[in-house]
Amino acid sequence: MDTPGVFTALVLIWVSAAALACAGLTDICFEAATGDMKDILFQPYPAWQLTFVALISLLYLTRCGRPLFALVALAIPFISYHHSLMHLPLPSKNDIFFHRHHPYLTLKGTVIECDERRRVILIEEELFPDRIRLSGKALIDTDSDWMPLHTGQSLRLEGRVKAAFDQGESRHRRQEPWNFDNATTLRRKGIFSRIEIARLSNDRSCSDIRYQKLPLIEDLRKAIISRHRTNLDRTEGDLLSSIVLGDRSTELPSEVLADFRKTGLSHLLAASGFNLSILVGAIFYLFSFKGGRRTVVATIALSGIAIFVLLAGLSASVARAASMWSLIVLLRLFYRRPNPCSLLSLSLFIFVFTDPVCLLDVGLQLSYAATYGIICGIKPIHQRLEDSTANRLLKWLLELVSVILLAQTAVLPIQLYYFWETGLMFIAANLLLDPVVAPVTICGFLSSLTIIFATVIKPLTEPLLYLSFALDRLANLPLSYMLNTAHSLAAIENSSLVTGPPPLWSIALYGLSYYLVVKNLSGGKRLILSLAFYCFSLILLIARPPLSESVFITDCQRSIYVSCDRKASNISPESEEFLKAARPNRSLERYLKYHGISPSRQTCKESLPEIAIELPRSGRDLVLIKRRVSSASIYGIICDYLSRLYPASSLAADSRYRSRGEYCYQYLFHKLRKDPFRRKGLPQ
Repeated sequence: MDTPGVFTALVLIWVSAAALACAGLTDICFEAATGDMKDILFQPYPAWQLTFVALISLLYLTRCGRPLFALVALAIPFISYHHSLMHLPLPSKNDIFFHRHHPYLTLKGTVIECDERRRVILIEEELFPDRIRLSGKALIDTDSDWMPLHTGQSLRLEGRVKAAFDQGESRHRRQEPWNFDNATTLRRKGIFSRIEIARLSNDRSCSDIRYQKLPLIEDLRKAIISRHRTNLDRTEGDLLSSIVLGDRSTELPSEVLADFRKTGLSHLLAASGFNLSILVGAIFYLFSFKGGRRTVVATIALSGIAIFVLLAGLSASVARAASMWSLIVLLRLFYRRPNPCSLLSLSLFIFVFTDPVCLLDVGLQLSYAATYGIICGIKPIHQRLEDSTANRLLKWLLELVSVILLAQTAVLPIQLYYFWETGLMFIAANLLLDPVVAPVTICGFLSSLTIIFATVIKPLTEPLLYLSFALDRLANLPLSYMLNTAHSLAAIENSSLVTGPPPLWSIALYGLSYYLVVKNLSGGKRLILSLAFYCFSLILLIARPPLSESVFITDCQRSIYVSCDRKASNISPESEEFLKAARPNRSLERYLKYHGISPSRQTCKESLPEIAIELPRSGRDLVLIKRRVSSASIYGIICDYLSRLYPASSLAADSRYRSRGEYCYQYLFHKLRKDPFRRKGLPQ
């Protein structure tokens, strides 16, 4: 085994131990009775997990003939674990979190995050009842009637401080697994407080511009997005801005995001290595073909990477891609050809060492998993294609399909674990859109560059804006093609596979089989055995038993019928107007996905059972009624056994259901306001 491979193994061992430490972030609790830090609770020390990681790494590196590295690998998990525990986000001693006992406070702070989902303010000082310096981030609950907020705005707040999340939630009551874990998200960002606003005003003592981070960059980003919207339609313009700067810089319609997610095209909307590869490749092509000096070309490339990072924002995918390409440019300047896997491991090590909590970022996990899969598998596949065919077009097509498969199979367990579904049209979608993605990206980069020059160089504003308009119109037709293709593929029935969360043992088995396939891609009997093992683990990862009963779900908006084949269809009410007026329920969608139930576009004519159900005790509004189907056959026994292996995939495995005769029901989420199906005997 070569040294880069050993370095990659050591980095992955460090990351595994850091992940064990970050996994306990949901169990951290803070208690402050009189304003001082009283108690901090971490997860129990995972001694057997760390020991398992250390012993596995020892055996692996010893078998590879690296005894010294194997001895080092014994200590790495424990060092990494304690290093990560020290870097978990905790409130400081003067954090606003420890002033929750005051009934009324006057505070001064600066808005650091402001969007539709979250408004976060950085607390700087307490003005009343005491004048002291404070720190910490806090959520603020404000209505649009108060005043418009923007990033960098200085505010004076009056109100009461509360905890941002229920500290005893994990101990007193179990959170529903299909609900969004907002508490862990806030802890990751270091937000522990929430302020109930009684009065809000601008702070005139200081200028907002002092607290804005790079206002020129913000103005340039807004100018690029608004100009793309002016040159094109709103959707096409936002799509072009998303391809160039990433989806975090724009607000694409939810339908477009859902179509791209279902068809496996989400990577096109995220600022990642693909964008930077086109940018850096274009710079080297333009400035190197006439014998340009290496130093000049490298300086221009690094400057382009820095400008791209500033405009796109420092997300996980942008940071990974920027660090990778910066290292490649610098090593190329010194006539070095680095190992790609080692470069990727080095960037991952830097991120995890400086901020272990970044491992909880789903974007970072998907980005690194896809890149590792491509880097480790594309070289042996390329060698086999070189020996097997001489047709360039066929070779290019096979290599493209190989890259798509390697990336998709690498991120498959992560997708299923977090999103509970995966798209099935990813090969067709990528093959249809890949030929137009590069031209659209180049046109978008050139247009954005002209918009920047038009904003900075005032005398040339008008001709540069005309050039930007021409470039955007040139990309208009491919953008429309991308939108229509993604929408058409996503509209196909069964275009996505909804499985619910897979058990952890199936994810570990799938990861082992994927590693064996990539390792044995050179050929031979081992490849056949590895592929057979991979197919078996893939079946265990996505297999879900059929339901042993039909299910009716109703809330204050609509009713849904779930058949035994896990298809959910709307029950047609007497009035079609009511079906059109029914709003989608995000909680209901997550509930269905968690149990592996996929939606159907058909409207079912099934009627709800004629049965009277008692009023709910918990005051929740989602009612689930199950019509049991008893089966004593071998098939029924197998389904029951599989339901125990995959508890999230079977509604019958939930012990919180309460029986009433041959029916079961459960109440979730919000209080009942009205009942469109009262004639069926459901409670009001």
